[in-house]
Amino acid sequence: MQRLMGRNRFEVDPADLIHFRTLKRIEKIGSDHSKIEFRMRQLETEWPIEKVLQAKAAAAVVFGTYMGLRRRNRAWFALPLIASGLLLQHTLMENSPDFRLLRRWGFRTQQEIDEERSILKGLRGDFSRINELAVSKVMEAAQH
Repeated sequence: MQRLMGRNRFEVDPADLIHFRTLKRIEKIGSDHSKIEFRMRQLETEWPIEKVLQAKAAAAVVFGTYMGLRRRNRAWFALPLIASGLLLQHTLMENSPDFRLLRRWGFRTQQEIDEERSILKGLRGDFSRINELAVSKVMEAAQH
């Protein structure tokens, strides 16, 4: 979805852009099993946006607390306070400024990562056995 930003400028919704990039990547992979396996390994190490936000906040808390204690300067204690406030804001709002910024940078939610993983599993043929079992159970039930 696009929205008007100013004089003849449009901003593309980051979710739409991420979805488009995911579909293009899957299209490029096709049904090549080696590429599917490679991408599945990449997905195992991809951090969802929620994990990035939590890690960023934790790092700011640790660093700010360390610097506050080490330098004996209370001003450093503002950093953990701000970081935990932003994390709380994300938890309550689900669309915090940090979240929007990371989305623009291309970070995906866990659901988006799982969707790509499911599509790749389907291309790999993981679900064909499930369909065979379902059909055989239906046929078995119909005979009784």
